[in-house]
Amino acid sequence: MIKYIKGLVVKKESDCLILDNNGIGYKIFCSSRELSQINTGSEATIYTYLVHKEDNMTLFGFVKEKNLEGFEYLLKVDGVGPKLALKILSFYDIDEVYSAIESENIEKLKKVPGLGPKMVNKLLFELKGKLPDTFINDTPDNDFNRDIISALLNFGYQESDIRAALNKYKPETQDFQTEFKKYIKILAKKL
Repeated sequence: MIKYIKGLVVKKESDCLILDNNGIGYKIFCSSRELSQINTGSEATIYTYLVHKEDNMTLFGFVKEKNLEGFEYLLKVDGVGPKLALKILSFYDIDEVYSAIESENIEKLKKVPGLGPKMVNKLLFELKGKLPDTFINDTPDNDFNRDIISALLNFGYQESDIRAALNKYKPETQDFQTEFKKYIKILAKKL
């Protein structure tokens, strides 16, 4: 398997890009969200998923490893192939997909073209409650959360525990001292 490819983006099309790596041009299919984050003529690292069939090999690519992991998770659902998974990720960011699955937001998922009620129910049935912590415990990446995380890391707490606490107990104020003390108490109880 090819985990990622680093190279120069030489061309972008509506559903793919061409990435030059040491004189070899890799055609990598991407969601429209991924493509919008990549500029032609720039260096990029693309995390890849290889589909090998009898008559061809196809690469699917992602700017973030987390998006690749989400893509692979969607593929675990019977009936979801790479193209449908990519269509879902073109319509919604992976965090929105997982949020909709965990909250059973059927209407949101049905907005994805090609995702009917049966497939939405299958997604909910097969993925709800089974998502990896990296998705469920993902916290918004803003300055306040980064400051809290940094301070708690300096106190010796694990980042995964900190993010889980931030996700479960959202900051109620933007007062650093108040929130910092709250999270110290929460994390102390956990240990």
